Amino acid sequence: MFQCCCCRDNSLIYKAEVFTGEMLYAGTMNSIYIQLRGTMDSSHRICLPKSRFIGGHPRGAVIELDVPCPSSLGHLEFVVLESEPYLPFCFLNNDWFCSKVVVTTPEGDTANFPCYHWISGHERLVFREATGKLIFNETWPEAIEERKKELQSRRKVY
Repeated sequence: MFQCCCCRDNSLIYKAEVFTGEMLYAGTMNSIYIQLRGTMDSSHRICLPKSRFIGGHPRGAVIELDVPCPSSLGHLEFVVLESEPYLPFCFLNNDWFCSKVVVTTPEGDTANFPCYHWISGHERLVFREATGKLIFNETWPEAIEERKKELQSRRKVY
């Protein structure tokens, strides 16, 4: 289990499992960062550890890491995944496919964040917890704002 250097004895530890997809070319050499966002606070942005033998994030890998937080995040609402290219000036496309993220809180609760998305270049994606809320059931202003951003980005694509 990877533990960040910013862990302190008084930190609350959230355990995250990040699943790379099984399909061909799902792995990457890029640096991948994770941040947890809850209703009360956010964690720091932490780089996922790379495989010792391959040097990246191979397909089918499950990356387990501890995410320290100085205080409770409240109810986990989002996982933010960011990618930074391994070779910034390389023209090769080195995308990464994340299938899901599972987070266990210090209290023992589990939050599932289905991703099923390709992440490339300098991309930053926000994934909502799999609770199936409708927009009018959202009470947290930041969740409503993220929904609006997602809708705008989908309008650009379609």
